[in-house]
Amino acid sequence: DKLAIGLSYRSEIKHELKGDLDFSGVPALLGSDPRFVDGPGGARLVTPSVATVSVKYALADNIRVLADYQRTGWSSLQDVTIRRSNGTLVGSEPFEWSNTNFYSLGAEYDLSPALTLRGGIGKDKTPTNDKRRTPRLPDNDRTLYSVGASWNVSDALSFDAAYQRIEIKSPTINLPVDA
Repeated sequence: DKLAIGLSYRSEIKHELKGDLDFSGVPALLGSDPRFVDGPGGARLVTPSVATVSVKYALADNIRVLADYQRTGWSSLQDVTIRRSNGTLVGSEPFEWSNTNFYSLGAEYDLSPALTLRGGIGKDKTPTNDKRRTPRLPDNDRTLYSVGASWNVSDALSFDAAYQRIEIKSPTINLPVDA
């Protein structure tokens, strides 16, 4: 009765995106480039697998400790490459991200049968790296702080409130300059 463990897994998903490429505002100099002509195309996108383990343990009837671990398989997202239906390369953005781990620890305290207080902290690593981080995705490691409360007014009515602060380390972007 004191211990609850949850496991969750979502496999990576391979998407084949198809549609019409529509360019506007292409400079005249590039207007004859076959990459920038409207027409059918698409991209392959692989979203990562996510495995999660969650644990809740009751220290007492009114105090619970909660922990979470999550592994995200970002290495499956190597790039997003857009091609025309005839195979012509339109553009490619390499990611080369790394798998990440997320850890969190929290607690719940029942101040009374009607009022529960919560708090926690989490650490999340970024999948990006200095070599491939871009200004479009300036992600970095982060720390998450959360507090919240539930007020059970009756069996049929409750109010929940929460606040979360996320602090992200300032990222470094170190892209090579193409000559």
